[in-house]
Amino acid sequence: MDKPLKVFLTKDTLYIELGFECSAFAFENSDWNNPWSEAKQDFVRSFKVIDPIAFALDVKRAMLDEREDGSTPLSDFLDKMAVDAVEDGSEGIEYPE
Repeated sequence: MDKPLKVFLTKDTLYIELGFECSAFAFENSDWNNPWSEAKQDFVRSFKVIDPIAFALDVKRAMLDEREDGSTPLSDFLDKMAVDAVEDGSEGIEYPE
């Protein structure tokens, strides 16, 4: 795998990094892509990534697919992570008295 999932900060930026090959590997081995087959009595892979770059471009498009209100699956993810940070007691915010 080229670059594993990595989240890091620089002076003023939060980065989420994931290599093309790692993304393809994660998808190919996901539960969703490997459902149980009663007939084979085993897990069976549904899809194989043949072009990791093209797949990554399609994943990017899906992440940024804007709905009527301007939100995207990526903004939904970031909203959820912000709520989780608050619920976990983030020290980076001011809590009401």
